[in-house]
Amino acid sequence: MTQDSSGHSEHHACCKHDHDHECEHDHECECDLSELLAAGGASGGGGGKPSTGAGLFFFGLFIAIALVIAAWIASGTVERIKVRDNTISAKGYAEQPITANFGVWRAAITTRGGQLDTLAQTLAGQRQQVLSFLHQSGFKPDDLRISAVDVDVIYQRDEEGHRTNTIERYDLTQGFEARSADVQRVAQAAIAAGDLLQQGVEINVRAPEYLFTKLEDLKLEMLERATANARERVEKLLSASHAHVGELRSASQGVFQITPAYSTDVSDYGINDTTTIDKSIKAVVTIEYAIE
Repeated sequence: MTQDSSGHSEHHACCKHDHDHECEHDHECECDLSELLAAGGASGGGGGKPSTGAGLFFFGLFIAIALVIAAWIASGTVERIKVRDNTISAKGYAEQPITANFGVWRAAITTRGGQLDTLAQTLAGQRQQVLSFLHQSGFKPDDLRISAVDVDVIYQRDEEGHRTNTIERYDLTQGFEARSADVQRVAQAAIAAGDLLQQGVEINVRAPEYLFTKLEDLKLEMLERATANARERVEKLLSASHAHVGELRSASQGVFQITPAYSTDVSDYGINDTTTIDKSIKAVVTIEYAIE
């Protein structure tokens, strides 16, 4: 670093003037913060010893200006977000206990053997036993559905497990369905059907289904309650500020969920429980309001 006629280094001179002009030297000028502060101090001290106080002053001024600019940029960004997204949304929920009002019970009887005529007679006797059982359980003829007889031919297998053309036996199956608005009757019949096994009837009993058929009657009420719940949530969120709930911007309805009582299960596609008599219906809506 060489000295010029004014007593300052050539490096300092380059750093002072490079803000408006490019350095005339082939190499790129370099200066750090201490050199800038020293230069500022020297210019303010009449060419004497660099002033530390003056350097700190300029450094503090630089920091203050930077903070002001950063704050201005940040405040402008927040303001744009508020103007662009001046809304608030919330989900609203409504839940109500319900009781199934319709029940369905299904069962099937099967007979197996090598003689079709004998099997047909056996199946007819077992069918009568099932119908008698359902009548004693309180079902009326209009409550019952009887399917056609299904015949399954079972062929013998050879030593290698391949099916042959020789008939081993026939399986005859016939299905029954009992329906009633008295769900307790359906439940009791499903439990008592085991008595038919003790009578020699080969019966396969399916779990009863318990349905709720009046969902349409509750939909509007449930949606109204869910919407009120959503608005209440929004008002709570804004209660600590000076903002107020404005006009309704959008509303969307979720799927209804019919679940067993006290269940917390939910599904994007909805749930329609048929395994229990006591159930719960849930509705959800998403509401978006303007903020005033």
